[in-house]
Amino acid sequence: MFETEYAKSLFKNYHHHKDKVDWEGYSWANNGSIIFDDVNLPDHIWKYVRTNKVMFQSSSIVAVNTSATNCYKRGVRVVQKPIIICTNDGLLDNFVSAPYRAGIAPNCVWLDLHEPLTLVSDP
Repeated sequence: MFETEYAKSLFKNYHHHKDKVDWEGYSWANNGSIIFDDVNLPDHIWKYVRTNKVMFQSSSIVAVNTSATNCYKRGVRVVQKPIIICTNDGLLDNFVSAPYRAGIAPNCVWLDLHEPLTLVSDP
């Protein structure tokens, strides 16, 4: 089991962003966690985290999908929801600049997976 499967196994009824950010179907009451899985649209995940830092640190409702006209704007509540980022690139790779690392690294718990995890199922 690798990072995404591991993240999915931790929380029931997760909301899964796969390859792109898509809040359609997210429910604060029904989803136990939020998983960003190899997201690169609309931005690379680390740029998305930095530019949406209010959402990742929120204690209330946050506006997402905003634009000049706000046609598709919606509010999401992420307070008390674990947010898990699954990515195959490290934060220290060359394309992640120092300002991104400075703001992100202190607020993360890193789990480097180099081989599949074996989980013991409940009896």
